[in-house]
Amino acid sequence: MCVLLAGLVLTSAAAAQLCDPEWQPTFGGIAGLDRPGFAFATFDDGLGSGEQLYVGGRFESTSGLSDAGGLARWDGAAWDNVGGALDSSFDVQVHALAVFDDGGGDALYVGGEFQTADGLSTGGLARWDGANWSALGTGILGSVYALEVFDDGSGPALFAGGVLVTAGGQAASGIARWDGSTWSSLAGGVDFDFATSAQPQVRALRGFDDGSGSKLYATGHFTVAGGSSARSIARWDGSAWSNLGPGLGAASSLGVGACLEIYDDGGGDALYVGGNFREIQGAGEVRSVAKWNGFGGGGYSKLGTGLSLGGLQTLDNLVAADFAVYQGRLWVTGSLTSAGGSAAGRLANWDGSSWASPAASLGGGLYAGSPKGFALLPHDDGSGEKLFLAGDFEVAGGVDAFHVTAWGPDGYERLGPLNLDDRVRALAEFDDGGGPVLFAGGEFNQYGDTSLRGIARFVDGVWQPLGTGLAYFGFPGTVRALAVFDDGSGSALYAGGRFTLADGMPAAHIARWDGSQWAALPGAPLDDEVHCLRVLDLGNGPELFAGGYFKAPARHVARWTGNSWRDVGGGVFDNNGAVPSVLDMAAYDDGRGDGPVLYVTGQFLKAGLGVPAQRIARWNGVGGWSAVGEVGEVGSLISQSGFALAVFDDGEGFGPELYLAGSFDEIDGAEAVGIAKWNGVRWAALGDGLTFGPGFHASGTALAVHDDGSGPALFVGGTFNMAGMQSAPHVARWDGLWSSLGDGASDDVHALLASDDATGADAALYAGGAFLSVPGSGDSYVARWAGCAVPPSPWEHLGHGLWNGTDQAPLLQGTGSLQPASAGAVELSLAAASAPTLLFASLASDPIAFKGGTLVPFPATLIKAFTTNASGSRSLAFASFPSGLAGLIFDMQFAIQDFAAAQNVSLSNALRAHIP
Repeated sequence: MCVLLAGLVLTSAAAAQLCDPEWQPTFGGIAGLDRPGFAFATFDDGLGSGEQLYVGGRFESTSGLSDAGGLARWDGAAWDNVGGALDSSFDVQVHALAVFDDGGGDALYVGGEFQTADGLSTGGLARWDGANWSALGTGILGSVYALEVFDDGSGPALFAGGVLVTAGGQAASGIARWDGSTWSSLAGGVDFDFATSAQPQVRALRGFDDGSGSKLYATGHFTVAGGSSARSIARWDGSAWSNLGPGLGAASSLGVGACLEIYDDGGGDALYVGGNFREIQGAGEVRSVAKWNGFGGGGYSKLGTGLSLGGLQTLDNLVAADFAVYQGRLWVTGSLTSAGGSAAGRLANWDGSSWASPAASLGGGLYAGSPKGFALLPHDDGSGEKLFLAGDFEVAGGVDAFHVTAWGPDGYERLGPLNLDDRVRALAEFDDGGGPVLFAGGEFNQYGDTSLRGIARFVDGVWQPLGTGLAYFGFPGTVRALAVFDDGSGSALYAGGRFTLADGMPAAHIARWDGSQWAALPGAPLDDEVHCLRVLDLGNGPELFAGGYFKAPARHVARWTGNSWRDVGGGVFDNNGAVPSVLDMAAYDDGRGDGPVLYVTGQFLKAGLGVPAQRIARWNGVGGWSAVGEVGEVGSLISQSGFALAVFDDGEGFGPELYLAGSFDEIDGAEAVGIAKWNGVRWAALGDGLTFGPGFHASGTALAVHDDGSGPALFVGGTFNMAGMQSAPHVARWDGLWSSLGDGASDDVHALLASDDATGADAALYAGGAFLSVPGSGDSYVARWAGCAVPPSPWEHLGHGLWNGTDQAPLLQGTGSLQPASAGAVELSLAAASAPTLLFASLASDPIAFKGGTLVPFPATLIKAFTTNASGSRSLAFASFPSGLAGLIFDMQFAIQDFAAAQNVSLSNALRAHIP
């Protein structure tokens, strides 16, 4: 020891080596799209793969792939991106697809709401030839909803409809024509003949000959076409517009047209129109769908009793959104809940005389509030012709099918690989006999055809069930917390949440998995949900603590002895009408001389016998509960809450601090948004905290300390898109400054786990949540952030010292691996300037509490005098660490003469070195 320390020389320390971690594809994406699909087309890009199915929509990723930008293709087995992504200033949406030869060969035309394609300025319409994107002249100002190839007498052209303002720089109200080189308008397009804030729009186009010659039919939301009356449906003959009788809707209410299709019900081809309209004058109540027989055929006729939707029908809640002809029938999708008076789960068909519907329905839609279909197309992807369906749904006939599916002889099909079917709320690593593996708990129920019921383990690339899982009175259970603990009967995985059965046996909201079977905990059961489980050592050895909604046998927080629950000082409660709960816990030495004590956070106002402690409280076992801070208040509203706690040293001189993440905008009366830290004396904000845009309340819901190769840092997940001034969707990194994890996650992150890596690779950070994609990996619900091999640090902080007059402790840090011949340093900072100081070191022993700080015990093996420099720092560096010291452990600490400190002396934190 004396030889080692005597060999230290005064020099600058080496810089830490950095690397670039990333999201790594591990678990696979959802079976389909992460957001709704709106349009289909088939196209052969000429690269030898034949005709493939293209889908456009509002999505950002497909299963296993990210950065789709609203457009993807399906080859019958897997999804692939199409060229460089489309981009928009806000939200990419592709509403229309069509194949057209403008003289240079077939190309796929893509219309919607976007500004660029692979960086090329295009406006809302772009051309993809299989290899490159191109713009159509000077492009379109507006949004494209419909595309149709039609010859109006001047040669084949591509017609674009939508909310169009200009095309090629000239006025184009709702519709325009592209001949391959120039844009032209159509005699004034469509408009309204009354004052309205709505913009005229064309939603569907179709070429058709009703006996009076081939014309282009347009439907949407308008009252005028070419200056003449035309209520939401009209036709173009190449030079002028004309109406189709009274149009869509009753005399007093204008209907909306959304889809057009040609179908022969046995009497010859006819044009069918669908959308959101209840009546057509002269045809009566048609309920959102009608047949146009031509003026010579009597105009419109109804299709039985039509379609209907329970609830409010709005412009975006179209009862009939698209048609297709398949198996000799006319199929329709949209928001419809009944067809011909019988139940129809968003998909139905008409044979010319009656309606029918698949027995299974679509479900789980989120966009605009309910499941719906938006697009239909028959297509053979190599396994026979099927009807492909895109829209806003997450389940099709009981099959996980996110926003896209196929209907065939075997019912609905999944388009993509297997994955969990719902959000993950808890993660843990546990060795249940075959080596450490990753466990996940949450609200999921299925993995393909395998029932999971709230909990699963990831082995050899697939999710496996644990028995028959967890259930809540026969329904799938929810797991909110996981912890590994040995209560004296062997190490086991404990799961807490909302369930009453584990593998079919009674288990009240908590159960124990030993690697082969589930067991309930003996003694009095918990009477309500468990929200957190933590293994904490408060000085009596590790104990399992549980927090949640439960009120008995302990009030919202309890500790497990191995055979019974013990009360924790009377627990916490709320006397202001809210339902109290403990959502997380941590053990933290706050420097008051009690050693590690219990901190709890959640939704409560008081603790113990009535101590005011709003949403965070401290329990030291002997003295009972106390508030944290001068006011002891997190947030100012009853709806605000703390969600997660973690202990981390960010290197700012206060040593390890307690971090709190939650849903709040102030703490102890000072602004702190979503996250704050406690140093034992006062609260502090972390820069500008977490934000989620105007009108949205950000929150941090998960914390973990991890070294991803860029140095130790605190990782936070939750509901936010900014951390400080840094874009960080739903997950961020704090090491004294905020940084992002790639492009973040598409939705909330509920759980974070720092792991030695249960997948057998390098150390990793796992994130679980509601996200359907993580850009960069495409994984859904669970994702892995890794890529840098991080050797364990040989340096260990043992506790802070005595603070100086500026309320911060001198900081002692070690750098270097301590491998033979390697370079490194021991660095003191934040001490009094130009002050005498003593470095004292000893062979490893337990540090002791000393006047509110931590002291390396005497007798010291070495005491050496130094003087700090003008900035209060000192660096003891070594260029070549000596060999022959493997396995040695020693402690060190600086004492600094400091007349601003209470004792005229300040102490650095105690630092331990483990020589590998």
